[in-house]
Amino acid sequence: MEILKLISPLKETIWGGTKLATDYGKQGAGNIGESWELCCNPEGNNVIANGADKGKTLREYIGTHGRGVIGVRWAGGQFPMLVKLIDAHDNLSIKVNPDDTYALAHEKAPGRTELWYVAEANQGSHIILGLKSQVKTPQFSQIIKDGVMPMYLNRIPVQKGDTFFIEPGMVHSIGAGVVMLVIQQNSNTSYRIYDYNRDDKNGEKRHLDVEKALDVADLSLKPDKRTYHPEHSKEFSETLLASCRYFTVKKQAVNVYMTQIAGKSSFHALTLLTGSGQIGTIQLKKGDSVYIPADFGEYTFEGEADIISTTM
Repeated sequence: MEILKLISPLKETIWGGTKLATDYGKQGAGNIGESWELCCNPEGNNVIANGADKGKTLREYIGTHGRGVIGVRWAGGQFPMLVKLIDAHDNLSIKVNPDDTYALAHEKAPGRTELWYVAEANQGSHIILGLKSQVKTPQFSQIIKDGVMPMYLNRIPVQKGDTFFIEPGMVHSIGAGVVMLVIQQNSNTSYRIYDYNRDDKNGEKRHLDVEKALDVADLSLKPDKRTYHPEHSKEFSETLLASCRYFTVKKQAVNVYMTQIAGKSSFHALTLLTGSGQIGTIQLKKGDSVYIPADFGEYTFEGEADIISTTM
């Protein structure tokens, strides 16, 4: 069993920029909005960059080695989560995510719970979570119809290290100038309700999902900003960012080295957001991601880096 260095599929978007290529080492051109750091999904699969399984997709690797490389916490079905790096050169559209019940009934896919970690943010950058004041659904529908959504959006200034938990039903968006690491359920289902009147690459207005968005929007939800005190040692500190039924996410700030154990319960997925180092013979730098199979056992990262670790 080996640790896998992952090649991430890239997604060109209308709001994407060049930071993922210039600052995070991604091999892409154009307006790259998303790099899928951990994905086993119909819309994208990691390719393995090293070892005996080099060249295989993560889906093929799991098919060959069995569900044990995911972990005993996995209940079966599709791969449990999706991790993305997002470069918001421009504002993302305003969306709302469905929960499992609605998504399974209408899309035959899971819902979408997310964790956002701000990797970097320009001065004055913001995200959008919810509305400025209490708005009832009939008024919300009229706001959408009249195209005056920006007047009502709750803008939250952000800086590097800010962390937000996004429940289904929350009106949300990432503003221009933010690089965000997103950990989410393995679903790309989200309903767009406002898009700044932008055209797609074919010159057509981008599709809105107003009726479904009105079905699932929960206007009573409040922003959930996560703050935890890290556990410190001389070599590294570890901060729990979120733990829910879908994922557990930690930030690990490594000064010298960090030793962890991937047991039978879950794989470990690591993404470097700053710095560099190595695990065994695998060299890692900012923007790199690795998959450590469940039951791999002890592994050590040596170097200096900020790492986001995701498990089930």
